Amino acid sequence: MLKDRRTLWMLLVVAALTAPWLDKPVHIDDTFVLHVAKQILETPTDPFHGDIDWFGHFRPVWKATTNPPLVSYWLAPALALGGDGDLWLHLWVWPFYFLAAWGAWSLCRRRLRFPVLGTLLVVTSPAFLVSGNLMRDIPAASLVLAGFAVLMTGVDEGRRGKGLLGGFLLGLAVLAKYSLAVVLLPAAWYVWRRRGLRPTLELAVAGGIPLAFWCVHTWVVYGEPHPWYLLRDRSASDLLWQDKWFSACAILGTCSFVAPWVLGWWVRWRRRWEAVAAVIAATAVAWWAHRFYASDWDWGFEAAVWLGAVGLVAASVAFFRNPRGVEGQFLYSWLILVVLFSVFFVPFNAVRHLIVALVPLVILLVNEADAAPGGRGRPACARAWLWALVVLQGGTALAVQAADYEYAAVYRDFATRFEAEAGRRYGPDRRIWFVGHWGWKHYAQKAGWTMLHRDGPEPSPGDVVIYPVMVHVGDVWSGHEALRRKLLLRESVVYPGRVPLRTMTVDGRAGFYAVVSRRIPYRWRPDLPLEVFRVFEVGPGMGEPGSP
Repeated sequence: MLKDRRTLWMLLVVAALTAPWLDKPVHIDDTFVLHVAKQILETPTDPFHGDIDWFGHFRPVWKATTNPPLVSYWLAPALALGGDGDLWLHLWVWPFYFLAAWGAWSLCRRRLRFPVLGTLLVVTSPAFLVSGNLMRDIPAASLVLAGFAVLMTGVDEGRRGKGLLGGFLLGLAVLAKYSLAVVLLPAAWYVWRRRGLRPTLELAVAGGIPLAFWCVHTWVVYGEPHPWYLLRDRSASDLLWQDKWFSACAILGTCSFVAPWVLGWWVRWRRRWEAVAAVIAATAVAWWAHRFYASDWDWGFEAAVWLGAVGLVAASVAFFRNPRGVEGQFLYSWLILVVLFSVFFVPFNAVRHLIVALVPLVILLVNEADAAPGGRGRPACARAWLWALVVLQGGTALAVQAADYEYAAVYRDFATRFEAEAGRRYGPDRRIWFVGHWGWKHYAQKAGWTMLHRDGPEPSPGDVVIYPVMVHVGDVWSGHEALRRKLLLRESVVYPGRVPLRTMTVDGRAGFYAVVSRRIPYRWRPDLPLEVFRVFEVGPGMGEPGSP
């Protein structure tokens, strides 16, 4: 009963953290996921039918996407039943938040003296809270966490059906996000060490069925398995692995605050050599990052890298000092494999790639409290400091979520306002064009505007072209050099922002959805605008300087 009550309270906390943001606008890759969902309503067995402009020019959807369509299949009934309203769609994916929290709670309860606090350190992370868009990340992470929780319980209790269900949930996670296939390896290791070869093969079958079915289906529909196409034709990233390694450290350092607590705990209980080793190793990584980019000090970036490196080093020290059997090996391999995959196999790093790494990181580090020497007041002291950490991290996550919500709302607000005023300001017969993707594309198309494509038709003289400077536009301008010389800048609409944090900045120093080249997920930059919309009119001849 006590456990059930605590589970209920945990889910209520998640509801309180997430409910205020359920009307968050369509954001970043949400537009792509919704495009596939709308296509599913027309051709259910051909989700990647047709073309899409996501890079400035049209490409077949099945070549443009890098992920399977499970989340789009989940959203398709919502579109059919209630349309594409922001609140309605987020309510439809809201259950995945609770499934993820339940999975994290179930895993923390297996290992930690303070499972409530461990779970709170997961659900109050900026990575967890801010990633609740319509993209694949929270649904995929929830399937991984629930799959591990069910699988491990089934294996430990000798319940074959439950173990197979856990494996199947992990297989569904791969159908939500290909990169999560890496989690099947620690799962197989755990089953093999606990139950032997035959249950491991059964897990491989249960976890592999969804992906195998999808591979056969895409082979029939598109001519080759979609994962194989991505492996064969994936363009090489311009980023070196070192860049992605430093980005991974920066993500972990800004999205999990538990590492400094472990350092303080080690110092308090006379494990100073462990604290010193972690500090030295993390400082070396931060210095390496500074030297790698060969530029002036960016204290925010170096500090983020340092904190993330402390967390990874501390988790490694904790593991190698006290592996604690198969479960400890499972947790550590889970953490390291996810981080290594994000460094060596993804084109660029982003917070969403490391969400599932938070749970093993938190469990390994918080578990240090149980491994510390006994002493009067130790549990109470540890609990008090962990509560303080939860409050600090949760407050930061809510502030970052407020900043990202405000940024996402810019495009919805501008499209609504400009459409209402365009006829009065520019004439009722002016055709409005736009460039750019992400959530901006969703709202611009809802307003009835025409997207400019690299190989498509050009606007006529007198038409209006809108160019938001923050949004990815791809190579659209490479096909319209003559048009660029005809664009006359009529106005720039600046959105200054009220929340002083930024998850994306015009100077490229913050990028929650693309952490590359010394970016960190969020920064304190009240001086920078959220977005600048440049509104051009197509003239008959040469335009003014400052055309896009």
